[in-house]
Amino acid sequence: MDNINVINKQLTMSKMKQIDELTEKLVPQVLHKIYKIVDREMEYSDIDFEPDGSECVRDYQDAHDYIMNQLLNKLLR
Repeated sequence: MDNINVINKQLTMSKMKQIDELTEKLVPQVLHKIYKIVDREMEYSDIDFEPDGSECVRDYQDAHDYIMNQLLNKLLR
C-alpha cells in the first residue's frame, strides 16, 4: 500500500508541475490582453489624459498603470 501512495503522490506532483508550467505560460498572455482592454477603454473614455499636451505620454501611461494596478487588485479580492 505504501508503494501506491508514493506513486499517487508522484503523479500528483507531476500534474501540479504541469499546471504550474501552464500557468506561467498563460500569465503574459492574460496580462497583454488586459493591457489592451484597458488601453482601448481609455481611448473611448471621456477622461482627458492630456491636461496640457506636453506631458501626454507620461500622463496617459501613469493613468494606464494606475488603472491596471487597481484592476488587478480588484480581481484578486
